[in-house]
Amino acid sequence: SCSWGLMQVLGFNWAACGEKSLAGFIHAMYHHEDAQIALAGEFIASRGLADALLRRAWEAFAYGYNGPAPAQNAY
Repeated sequence: SCSWGLMQVLGFNWAACGEKSLAGFIHAMYHHEDAQIALAGEFIASRGLADALLRRAWEAFAYGYNGPAPAQNAY
């Protein structure tokens, strides 16, 4: 899967971004930056990461956003 938009959301997360299809996700990512930010916001909310982001708990946010081993992978 490739990453899309300003927040580099992996394409396989299209449903977690609130899109009904991969094609809809790709179209929204191409549409404009506002759509990219909205989709990233949906992804963050779907993963329960808003609190970590607001608290600036960067390691917790990176783990939830990028997966395990954020320090080893320099996230």
